[in-house]
Amino acid sequence: MGDKIKKADGTVGTVKYVNTVAETRVMYNLDVAVADTFFVGTGGWLVHNCEVDLNKIPHIFGKSTERHGLGDLLKKYGGEEDALRALAKAGQKHLETHGFEYLPKAPGVIKDTVVDVGGIGVTLRGKVIDGQFKIGTAFIPKK
Repeated sequence: MGDKIKKADGTVGTVKYVNTVAETRVMYNLDVAVADTFFVGTGGWLVHNCEVDLNKIPHIFGKSTERHGLGDLLKKYGGEEDALRALAKAGQKHLETHGFEYLPKAPGVIKDTVVDVGGIGVTLRGKVIDGQFKIGTAFIPKK
């Protein structure tokens, strides 16, 4: 609460409360080709379509940045969220163009795979669910 949110007319509102609905409702995930932000609702609130699990940021980056060797990746992409998106996009591209090898006794769980993320070789771990790569972790092994 207290976060600022932009409206289509350019004005800014403040989140005053969050309402958790304890029932099942139909939800839609928009697949937007170019822009990941768009306006919704009668108030025209700006929202962001997030294709990655931002909860992975503290594990992959946070205090682990040095241990995971991803400092150059953060610099290249200018921050944790954009770097995470680049990792997820590179993983999905690898899945679609080369496929992954999977752990023999863990359906959908990929073997450590080095992928190109903006010219940087990064080892990915994760799984494939319904044809979508889901990142588990990422690192550049120390030499």
